Amino acid sequence: MANPDFQLADWIVRTQRCCIERADELRRIKPKSMQVLEVLARARGGVVSRIELFDTIWPGQAVTDDALTGCIVELRKAFDDSPRNPQVIETIPKKGFRIVADVEPIVDESTAPRASFFSTRLAGMLALPLLAIVVAWLGINRIETSQTLPIDGLASVAVLPFIDMSPDGDQEYFADGLSEELINRLTQIQDLQVTGRTSSFYFKGRTEDLRSIGEQLSVKHVLGGSVRKSDDRLRITAQLTDVSSGFQLWSDTYDRQYEDIFVVQQDIAESVATALSIKLSVGEAGNFKGGTNNVAAFEAAMLGNTSHHKLTAEATLQAIKHLQEATRLDPDFALAWERLANAYRTAWLTLGDDDTDMWGRLADEAIARALVSAPDSKDVLRTAAYIQVDRQNWAEAHCLFDEILALDPPGDPKESGAYLDILAKTGHIDKALRRQERCRRFFWIPLTRSLRDTQEFRSIVRSIGLVDYWRQYGWNDNCEPLGEADFRCS
Repeated sequence: MANPDFQLADWIVRTQRCCIERADELRRIKPKSMQVLEVLARARGGVVSRIELFDTIWPGQAVTDDALTGCIVELRKAFDDSPRNPQVIETIPKKGFRIVADVEPIVDESTAPRASFFSTRLAGMLALPLLAIVVAWLGINRIETSQTLPIDGLASVAVLPFIDMSPDGDQEYFADGLSEELINRLTQIQDLQVTGRTSSFYFKGRTEDLRSIGEQLSVKHVLGGSVRKSDDRLRITAQLTDVSSGFQLWSDTYDRQYEDIFVVQQDIAESVATALSIKLSVGEAGNFKGGTNNVAAFEAAMLGNTSHHKLTAEATLQAIKHLQEATRLDPDFALAWERLANAYRTAWLTLGDDDTDMWGRLADEAIARALVSAPDSKDVLRTAAYIQVDRQNWAEAHCLFDEILALDPPGDPKESGAYLDILAKTGHIDKALRRQERCRRFFWIPLTRSLRDTQEFRSIVRSIGLVDYWRQYGWNDNCEPLGEADFRCS
């Protein structure tokens, strides 16, 4: 049997043991990150697209870009690699990733003990159909995003990324920005549930049936459309579709001047509400907290958002430049300050650790400006909380999450996961576990790791039958058996 391990640069990659070795060094790598590394290594220098990685590592699952980005970040740290000067993994903007180091097979099978990996992997593959049933029974949301669980009788909608139909195809940033702004406006409508950006944008560039999209996002309606921008003229087409029947409930086309973009956004939001028989309060679909009426600032912020989502060193610096321009054009544009703070947070990750103090100081300054302009914006408060989490200032982060919960019960796994982690690390184990048991889809996200090492958590897992299931069909990535009677999770 061929040895699954391989040589990468001066490291030996032990795929079955999820580690890399060099001389007397051994570094552990999480299973998903190892799978990403295996796919990239098999391409032998070829570019592997993000979609190909998602379809290979997370087949049939709708996960966010954060999952893949986290794997790439972990791999780079393990190999002491730099995104600015890659020696192992290179990011190819708008395409994917590739291995730039030499990849060589290891012929000597004795160097790679196999244990019982094959039988475990096979058991896991055989268990996939049953696993899908278990996941559905538990009510775990497969899309780790900012959507809330559906509430019976409440209208729900997902805004899919609008398509750029401009002559030069150079307005993708504007189409994405318009989609995001519509999400923000619709979120303000009290009797409407709106899927978050990360969930909706998972389907960007994918050709899936609307019924399937609706099922995966747990929504009854989908808003989509296209954008054509030429000079100062706009042509925006929007359609609201019932995913169960496929019928269009509403559609319209807007031929306007670019400066009318905010009027168009409000009109679309109000039309969606009317089509769904939702009665709006005065101004409910108007300007959202922390937004802007400055067209140039809006444009700069959209350019910044698009660059930031690429998560490369060059793109992060470009995002910072655009968002700084947005805040210069409108100093009260709170969401631009909030996004700028997030870009500064990303900078230390993509640009290395040398300037960590500087990026941290700039993030503090930016989020402080955002809080002045929009102190009750969930987006602003959430980023402020994450900045405190970055510093492990749990008490400050706890207070900020309490403010968010006071505004609206959380539905975002990242937000709730961070809150659970704070509860656990500040000694509120019972409170955290009660909240986690009510929100079982948060069991396995990284931010709740601190809870999984408690006896209480193990009792919950036993009570819902997962331990028996794992012993029969294979253990998941987070838990492992300890003899015949016990187990642990991390």
